[in-house]
Amino acid sequence: MTTLTLLQLNDLHGYLEPHPELVRTEGGWRFERLGGVARIARLFEEARAEGPCLTLDNGDTFHGTRVAVASRGEALVPIMKALKIDAMTAHWEFAYGPAGFKALASRLDYPVLAANVFRKDDGTPVFDGRWVFERGGLRIGVIGLACPIVDKTMPPTSPKACGLKWGWPKPASSCTSSARKRSIWSSCCRTWAFRRI
Repeated sequence: MTTLTLLQLNDLHGYLEPHPELVRTEGGWRFERLGGVARIARLFEEARAEGPCLTLDNGDTFHGTRVAVASRGEALVPIMKALKIDAMTAHWEFAYGPAGFKALASRLDYPVLAANVFRKDDGTPVFDGRWVFERGGLRIGVIGLACPIVDKTMPPTSPKACGLKWGWPKPASSCTSSARKRSIWSSCCRTWAFRRI
């Protein structure tokens, strides 16, 4: 039996160094020192040395800190490439507008997946919605879902006013049933993750 490890990253917000984050613990709320790209890279390398991995970035990566915003995410591109991400979806990356985020995505060496983001004028998808990866003899289908509240929570100068809409892709359920018929394991890359590192 093949074991596959899913590595997920989210809410980097342009923080390259470890930084304090307020987290809820069994003992209550407290600040913990989390993140840091060098630390994340080491953890990813250790997991990959143990066996096949699929690495997904759930978004909120290229926006947040001064270096990220001032460079419109460009400063993080070589760093994210070095982490060997397989695919990502998005959240605050849309703050750069559709053209700005598409330009940023074109500089990555992995796909941005967002099956639930469409152009208002013609209903066509802005990004690919799914991708199939092969790891350790397994075929894994990933469906990317961008944060579904972007158009409701960002300022009016962001995507809501820039011709994009968020919704549920009609082919998503048929995609997963089709994947099962073709022996493809399915996973969902979205803007929530389950473990702090």
